[in-house]
Amino acid sequence: LKFLPSIPIIFAAAVLLDATISLKLLWWFALFPLQIAVGLGLALLLSTAVVFFKDVKNLLTYVGRVLFFTSPVIYPVSALSDDLTAFVQWAPFFGVFAGYQHILAGQQPDIGQLAISGAWAVIGLIFGSWMFLRYEREFAGKL
Repeated sequence: LKFLPSIPIIFAAAVLLDATISLKLLWWFALFPLQIAVGLGLALLLSTAVVFFKDVKNLLTYVGRVLFFTSPVIYPVSALSDDLTAFVQWAPFFGVFAGYQHILAGQQPDIGQLAISGAWAVIGLIFGSWMFLRYEREFAGKL
């Protein structure tokens, strides 16, 4: 919800900066729900793990760092070598943020990278929901 007010600002900045506005911007409506789905799947898995294994809470800082640095948030995808791209494209959020970069450059996102993020989303949501719902009755006793 905090992101929604920034959408008109992004589009206004694109117009003011004379950025190429095309139908490729419609990819945003696929990327954002995909980003939410990957995040929710990971959150369901990790939140269940934290309840039963207290040390996972300490691990979350490192997991977050790994996810941040394997996703092209602070660096352009074009700066990566082909070998490194082949490795980090398997990170859950890589396809989403690489897709955002492609959209801003006026290009179409890489479908293969989006498929990998989509697989993370589906697996995370299915397995995370199953784990969360299976053990939710035990949460109160463990907390």
